[in-house]
Amino acid sequence: MNEKIDIWLVGNTGLRNPNRIQEGLSVFANSAFVGKLHGRENELGFMKLLNDHNIIQNESGKDASGSHARKWRLMFAKNGFIFPKVERKYGQQADLGAMDDITPFGKVFLQADTFPAVQECFLRSMSVEQFPLSDGEHYFSPLRWMLALLLEIEKRTGSAEMSRIEFALWGHTTNPSYNLTEVVDHILDLRQRRAKAPAKRTFDKNEIKERGKYYDKKSENFTDYCDMNMRYLRISGMFQRKGRGIMIAPAKHLLAEQLAKSTGTDKPLMESYKELCRGAVLPTDNYDIAKSLLDDLMKQLKDRHIVFDISDLPLNTPAEVNIARQRLEDLLAKTNEIKYAEDQRNQWQEIADYMTLLIKGGGKLVYDEDNAIEIPKDETPAYFEWTLWRAALAIDHMVNKPYEVRGFRLDADFL
Repeated sequence: MNEKIDIWLVGNTGLRNPNRIQEGLSVFANSAFVGKLHGRENELGFMKLLNDHNIIQNESGKDASGSHARKWRLMFAKNGFIFPKVERKYGQQADLGAMDDITPFGKVFLQADTFPAVQECFLRSMSVEQFPLSDGEHYFSPLRWMLALLLEIEKRTGSAEMSRIEFALWGHTTNPSYNLTEVVDHILDLRQRRAKAPAKRTFDKNEIKERGKYYDKKSENFTDYCDMNMRYLRISGMFQRKGRGIMIAPAKHLLAEQLAKSTGTDKPLMESYKELCRGAVLPTDNYDIAKSLLDDLMKQLKDRHIVFDISDLPLNTPAEVNIARQRLEDLLAKTNEIKYAEDQRNQWQEIADYMTLLIKGGGKLVYDEDNAIEIPKDETPAYFEWTLWRAALAIDHMVNKPYEVRGFRLDADFL
């Protein structure tokens, strides 16, 4: 595999936290910029609006070009929340919708008032195959491709996980034009050689240098884009952390198998845009699949001796089955959070390290090649609240449930 490498970007390095997209879209939806987000004057105006609402921190007017606004516009459009600009070779703008106007799916996203609902919106967005392959005729979904890779790794190792360096070198640098089996061969070869290496950091640098021979941009992109891409993939709810790497969320394994069945398509991009903007169909919209996912989740709860009751809920339509599944997913998440809370007394050193980073105004602390903590400077208020919550859990004399104490959303990794 010595062909030229291209790194796909499911997110944007200028908007590293996808959790903020809904907040930014809400500001946009109530502004004068709906339908008018192109042009320097509009870009600067929207950027100022984001800054005024503390969505971004444009320090001392540092960005005078409006690039912040363009990055937000890109993520709104890529996820189907506003109508993207249609190039003539793909069709007519009028056949899709007014450029920069809020889409029907964008309105659904704005109404999503629970974290699972937000995650499902991102899952629908990321399941759409809109990333071009090198042949100029086919498109793929990075999310579906990553699920296919992880499931193949699981088939051969027993665990659907990938380390940070594996993702950096063979995850976001490949796509369905590559042979799936060969990519996994490379990943497992890298894993075996790294396990034997006495100096992991030196080994990683050498591997990046070797793979970088086929990449014509900065070699730092392998890891910089890696962290951002994994963060965006996790917002779909299909993945969670494994050290500094990524794994398929156990509760979503059956859904992962369904999504991974299709990783590429030759349907016209305009059709994908239409699907994106009205809200893509998921396997869970099919009754039989939705019911099998519910049955699997019920089995997981029984295996963990978690008591549940959904006898009051009808199960006659896919929507009703999915409501029942979401109730059980919420119960599972709360049970996991109680277990997480009980463990915080043993995590006091990491909590203290986060506090030290907060005092410094953000930064990163690397424990070893596979473990690190980081606080982005523009996210210090959120990390401050989260760290104090963890500290309260660590004190370990709380009467309330941990999810009753916090006033913020958590993902599957309790971040």
